[in-house]
Amino acid sequence: MQPANEIGETAATLLLEQIVHKGNFVPKTVTLSGKLNVRASSLKPQTP
Repeated sequence: MQPANEIGETAATLLLEQIVHKGNFVPKTVTLSGKLNVRASSLKPQTP
């Protein structure tokens, strides 16, 4: 499950930083935690 609120807040913060700092903005990598829910749709298909 993706942390939708956290993704949106982080994206908005990064956008505002880019607008405020214009030519001085330094790109950065942000890693957010997520959770993999293993279900039938994420399993490898079984061959007969």
